[in-house]
Amino acid sequence: MFIHGNSNCETPDLDQVDRSSLVKRTKYLQKLREDLRQRFRNEYLALLVHRGTRRNYALEVGDVVLIGHDNVRGIDWPLGVVLEVYPGKDGVPRVAKIRISHGERIRPFQKLYPLEVSAKTEISVLKASGKASLPVEKTPESSTDHVSESPTDYASDSPVESTDNSEEKPPTKIRLGRTIKIPRKLDL
Repeated sequence: MFIHGNSNCETPDLDQVDRSSLVKRTKYLQKLREDLRQRFRNEYLALLVHRGTRRNYALEVGDVVLIGHDNVRGIDWPLGVVLEVYPGKDGVPRVAKIRISHGERIRPFQKLYPLEVSAKTEISVLKASGKASLPVEKTPESSTDHVSESPTDYASDSPVESTDNSEEKPPTKIRLGRTIKIPRKLDL
Protein backbone atom coordinates (compact mmCIF):
# COMPACT_ATOMS: atom_id res chain seq x y z
CA MET A 1 0.00 0.00 0.00
CA PHE A 2 1.26 3.47 -0.73
CA ILE A 3 0.69 4.92 2.77
CA HIS A 4 4.01 4.27 4.47
CA GLY A 5 4.96 5.29 7.94
CA ASN A 6 7.31 8.25 7.91
CA SER A 7 10.37 7.97 10.06
CA ASN A 8 10.09 10.22 13.06
CA CYS A 9 12.51 13.07 12.39
CA GLU A 10 11.34 15.26 15.26
CA THR A 11 13.73 16.12 18.06
CA PRO A 12 12.04 15.46 21.40
CA ASP A 13 12.35 17.96 24.16
CA LEU A 14 15.32 16.91 26.30
CA ASP A 15 13.44 17.58 29.55
CA GLN A 16 10.80 14.94 28.71
CA VAL A 17 13.06 12.18 27.45
CA ASP A 18 12.21 9.09 29.43
CA ARG A 19 11.09 5.64 28.45
CA SER A 20 7.39 5.98 29.33
CA SER A 21 6.83 9.18 27.33
CA LEU A 22 8.62 7.75 24.26
CA VAL A 23 6.59 4.53 24.43
CA LYS A 24 3.38 6.51 24.86
CA ARG A 25 4.22 8.74 21.88
CA THR A 26 5.15 5.75 19.70
CA LYS A 27 1.88 3.98 20.55
CA TYR A 28 -0.08 7.15 19.77
CA LEU A 29 1.62 7.52 16.36
CA GLN A 30 1.03 3.84 15.54
CA LYS A 31 -2.66 4.13 16.47
CA LEU A 32 -3.00 7.32 14.44
CA ARG A 33 -1.35 5.67 11.42
CA GLU A 34 -3.53 2.56 11.73
CA ASP A 35 -6.71 4.64 12.08
CA LEU A 36 -5.80 6.65 8.98
CA ARG A 37 -5.07 3.47 7.01
CA GLN A 38 -8.36 1.91 8.15
CA ARG A 39 -10.34 5.02 7.30
CA PHE A 40 -8.65 5.18 3.87
CA ARG A 41 -9.61 1.57 3.16
CA ASN A 42 -13.18 1.92 4.39
CA GLU A 43 -14.07 5.27 2.87
CA TYR A 44 -11.93 5.97 -0.19
CA LEU A 45 -11.28 2.50 -1.56
CA ALA A 46 -14.94 1.57 -1.06
CA LEU A 47 -15.86 4.45 -3.37
CA LEU A 48 -13.53 3.14 -6.06
CA VAL A 49 -15.14 -0.28 -6.20
CA HIS A 50 -17.71 0.15 -8.92
CA ARG A 51 -19.63 -2.98 -9.61
CA GLY A 52 -22.61 -2.29 -11.75
CA THR A 53 -24.82 -4.80 -13.40
CA ARG A 54 -23.40 -6.73 -16.30
CA ARG A 55 -23.29 -5.07 -19.65
CA ASN A 56 -26.39 -5.92 -21.58
CA TYR A 57 -24.92 -4.47 -24.74
CA ALA A 58 -24.34 -7.34 -27.15
CA LEU A 59 -21.72 -6.90 -29.82
CA GLU A 60 -22.96 -7.18 -33.37
CA VAL A 61 -21.27 -7.67 -36.71
CA GLY A 62 -19.82 -4.36 -37.86
CA ASP A 63 -19.25 -2.82 -34.42
CA VAL A 64 -15.97 -0.99 -33.89
CA VAL A 65 -14.21 -2.13 -30.72
CA LEU A 66 -11.02 -1.63 -28.75
CA ILE A 67 -9.23 -4.91 -28.08
CA GLY A 68 -7.97 -4.92 -24.51
CA HIS A 69 -4.66 -6.43 -23.43
CA ASP A 70 -3.50 -6.86 -19.84
CA ASN A 71 0.11 -5.94 -20.50
CA VAL A 72 -0.53 -2.89 -22.74
CA ARG A 73 -1.79 0.55 -21.75
CA GLY A 74 -5.32 1.38 -22.86
CA ILE A 75 -4.19 4.11 -25.20
CA ASP A 76 -2.18 1.54 -27.18
CA TRP A 77 -5.02 -0.98 -27.59
CA PRO A 78 -5.72 -1.74 -31.25
CA LEU A 79 -9.01 -0.93 -32.95
CA GLY A 80 -10.96 -3.66 -34.67
CA VAL A 81 -14.23 -4.41 -36.44
CA VAL A 82 -16.40 -7.36 -35.45
CA LEU A 83 -16.62 -9.82 -38.35
CA GLU A 84 -18.45 -12.72 -36.71
CA VAL A 85 -20.00 -13.47 -33.33
CA TYR A 86 -19.82 -17.02 -31.96
CA PRO A 87 -22.34 -18.24 -29.36
CA GLY A 88 -21.36 -20.37 -26.39
CA LYS A 89 -22.90 -23.71 -25.39
CA ASP A 90 -25.83 -21.89 -23.81
CA GLY A 91 -26.57 -19.90 -26.97
CA VAL A 92 -25.35 -16.59 -25.57
CA PRO A 93 -22.64 -14.96 -27.72
CA ARG A 94 -19.34 -14.85 -25.85
CA VAL A 95 -16.59 -14.74 -28.50
CA ALA A 96 -16.12 -12.61 -31.61
CA LYS A 97 -13.86 -12.70 -34.63
CA ILE A 98 -12.23 -9.29 -35.01
CA ARG A 99 -10.49 -7.74 -38.01
CA ILE A 100 -7.60 -5.52 -37.01
CA SER A 101 -5.10 -3.66 -39.17
CA HIS A 102 -2.72 -6.62 -39.44
CA GLY A 103 -5.02 -9.66 -39.54
CA GLU A 104 -7.91 -11.28 -37.76
CA ARG A 105 -8.20 -12.40 -34.14
CA ILE A 106 -10.75 -14.26 -32.05
CA ARG A 107 -11.30 -12.58 -28.68
CA PRO A 108 -13.81 -12.98 -25.82
CA PHE A 109 -16.35 -10.23 -25.20
CA GLN A 110 -14.69 -9.56 -21.84
CA LYS A 111 -11.62 -8.17 -23.65
CA LEU A 112 -13.61 -6.11 -26.18
CA TYR A 113 -14.68 -2.56 -25.43
CA PRO A 114 -17.22 -1.25 -27.95
CA LEU A 115 -17.00 2.29 -29.22
CA GLU A 116 -20.06 4.36 -30.02
CA VAL A 117 -19.41 3.83 -33.72
CA SER A 118 -20.34 0.85 -35.82
CA ALA A 119 -19.94 0.20 -39.50
CA LYS A 120 -23.75 0.03 -39.89
CA THR A 121 -24.27 3.55 -38.59
CA GLU A 122 -21.51 4.81 -40.84
CA ILE A 123 -23.15 3.23 -43.90
CA SER A 124 -26.57 4.62 -42.97
CA VAL A 125 -25.06 8.10 -42.57
CA LEU A 126 -23.48 7.82 -46.00
CA LYS A 127 -26.83 6.72 -47.49
CA ALA A 128 -28.68 9.62 -45.89
CA SER A 129 -26.17 12.22 -47.03
CA GLY A 130 -26.18 10.94 -50.61
CA LYS A 131 -22.41 10.60 -50.62
CA ALA A 132 -21.22 7.06 -51.01
CA SER A 133 -17.58 6.38 -51.53
CA LEU A 134 -18.28 2.67 -51.95
CA PRO A 135 -21.63 1.20 -53.08
CA VAL A 136 -23.70 -0.68 -50.52
CA GLU A 137 -25.31 -3.92 -51.56
CA LYS A 138 -27.52 -6.50 -49.88
CA THR A 139 -26.56 -10.13 -50.08
CA PRO A 140 -29.16 -12.90 -49.84
CA GLU A 141 -27.25 -14.97 -47.26
CA SER A 142 -27.40 -12.25 -44.62
CA SER A 143 -29.42 -9.16 -43.95
CA THR A 144 -26.41 -7.01 -43.12
CA ASP A 145 -25.03 -4.44 -45.50
CA HIS A 146 -21.80 -5.20 -47.28
CA VAL A 147 -19.52 -2.69 -48.90
CA SER A 148 -18.34 -3.61 -52.35
CA GLU A 149 -14.68 -2.97 -52.97
CA SER A 150 -14.42 -3.58 -56.70
CA PRO A 151 -14.35 -0.46 -58.88
CA THR A 152 -16.56 -2.13 -61.54
CA ASP A 153 -19.57 -1.97 -59.20
CA TYR A 154 -19.71 1.81 -59.31
CA ALA A 155 -22.72 3.23 -61.10
CA SER A 156 -21.95 5.76 -63.81
CA ASP A 157 -24.86 7.94 -62.71
CA SER A 158 -23.80 8.16 -59.07
CA PRO A 159 -24.06 11.62 -57.51
CA VAL A 160 -20.41 11.56 -56.49
CA GLU A 161 -18.12 12.72 -59.25
CA SER A 162 -14.69 11.25 -59.65
CA THR A 163 -11.90 13.43 -58.39
CA ASP A 164 -8.87 14.19 -60.49
CA ASN A 165 -5.42 14.15 -59.02
CA SER A 166 -5.14 17.85 -59.80
CA GLU A 167 -8.02 18.62 -57.37
CA GLU A 168 -6.42 16.81 -54.46
CA LYS A 169 -5.17 18.95 -51.62
CA PRO A 170 -1.45 19.33 -51.38
CA PRO A 171 0.01 17.51 -48.38
CA THR A 172 -0.21 19.46 -45.15
CA LYS A 173 3.11 20.73 -43.92
CA ILE A 174 4.17 22.01 -40.54
CA ARG A 175 5.96 25.27 -39.95
CA LEU A 176 9.37 23.69 -40.38
CA GLY A 177 8.40 22.16 -43.73
CA ARG A 178 7.88 18.55 -42.66
CA THR A 179 4.93 16.73 -44.27
CA ILE A 180 2.20 15.47 -41.94
CA LYS A 181 1.23 11.83 -42.46
CA ILE A 182 -2.21 10.72 -41.30
CA PRO A 183 -1.89 7.56 -39.16
CA ARG A 184 -3.74 4.45 -40.28
CA LYS A 185 -5.01 2.85 -37.11
CA LEU A 186 -7.75 0.74 -38.67
CA ASP A 187 -7.57 -0.43 -42.24
CA LEU A 188 -11.22 -0.55 -43.22
